[in-house]
Amino acid sequence: MATSLELCQKRKELVDACMKEHDVEYKEAVQIVSQEIGVKGRTIRDDIKRLEKSEVGVSADTVVEQGDLFEGSKSEFKREDVNHAVATNTFHGRAFTEEEMFALFEIDPDIWFVEKKIVNSWGKNFQTKLHLQRKEGAFEFKEIQENFVKWAINHAPKVDPKAYDHSEHEESNMLEINIADLHLGKIAWSKESGDNFNLKIACDVFKDAVVKLIEKAKPIGFSKIILSTSGDFFNAELKPSTTTKGTPQQLDSRWKKVFSTGIELMQWAIEYCRHYAPVHVPIVLGNHCEESEFYWGEALSALYLRCEDVTIDNNPKDRKYFQFGKCMIGYAHGEKVKPEKLSMIMAQEQPKMWANSKYRYWHLGHLHSNKKLSIQVVDNSVGVIVQNMPSLSGSDAWHSEAGFIGSLHEAKAFVWNKERGREYEISYVAPDKFYE
Repeated sequence: MATSLELCQKRKELVDACMKEHDVEYKEAVQIVSQEIGVKGRTIRDDIKRLEKSEVGVSADTVVEQGDLFEGSKSEFKREDVNHAVATNTFHGRAFTEEEMFALFEIDPDIWFVEKKIVNSWGKNFQTKLHLQRKEGAFEFKEIQENFVKWAINHAPKVDPKAYDHSEHEESNMLEINIADLHLGKIAWSKESGDNFNLKIACDVFKDAVVKLIEKAKPIGFSKIILSTSGDFFNAELKPSTTTKGTPQQLDSRWKKVFSTGIELMQWAIEYCRHYAPVHVPIVLGNHCEESEFYWGEALSALYLRCEDVTIDNNPKDRKYFQFGKCMIGYAHGEKVKPEKLSMIMAQEQPKMWANSKYRYWHLGHLHSNKKLSIQVVDNSVGVIVQNMPSLSGSDAWHSEAGFIGSLHEAKAFVWNKERGREYEISYVAPDKFYE
């Protein structure tokens, strides 16, 4: 004799209650209920399936193990526009719950909510359809990045490579330009902090440093350029105008303008360097603007996706590495790991590069000061030198009040030789006129 739908409903309610009370999954809950009421587990499962095929069971919240859940289902996720989407699943035997649909399509409940749910059935087949709407103000960084990369692949301009004619001597050298901690967007007033600093000053002094450092290196000769900013290229996470950890920052101009200016400034620097040699850019994330710098790196990657003589290293790892002949260079911002630990980290993260190199250096930012003599770490057993880079950024009110004053506005360049290591260190000291 067939079990009534009312009894099916009661047994389903017992299973649901068991799942919540004991925090167990569907199959285990069925087993527990089976023992309590003296009914076979298979009978309980059949009753629940029968219930779900009826109109009463359309909105049932039964949860099954994910391994069984997706087998045999046919699914489609269609984006209607930026704020609306439709998730559709067809399954033999029963309809899917909202929770199961969210799991199947990996829908983020913090981003989307169900505007309408529709269940259709024919024979033993059930179609579950969710009409989804984006929550107000919500957006997905992963989605933005993926869409941006797809767009870049289709639309990135083809940039013709330069025709370089480097001598044999130049081929053995590489120039590194390291303009650390620019803090683009910072604003400072000289009467309050000793320096004037704003968006225009930052751009002007950055460009002057690139030009002057290349001019000083040209007589030495080089065939490759690394252009590093060592993190904190921007002064803040641009939308909230705070550091990554939430410390409020004052920005000069609107955040959208600051970000666009950052892309344009770095593009100018890359193009200027390309006149002389192929360019490699390691994107280092700083403590002021980790998220913004990553998106900035993605934008630069898209711009130069089809440019053979420019490479942008924007992989998600905090530390970046580059090898030139027997030289190995590590790049990091420098606020997360003590310098004494960096040699072992370098060897563990890049064992092949470590084994094939003789001259090993870490170039860090963060301290806004050239600490080569005072904090240089030389471990004779492993041969690693750690050096912090100075900064061109002006002092703001906070730095002035805290006593962080007196450092030169400075940037560095280095000439590396494939066989002899880091042979030249070149300094650029910004003229006071930029900050007056």
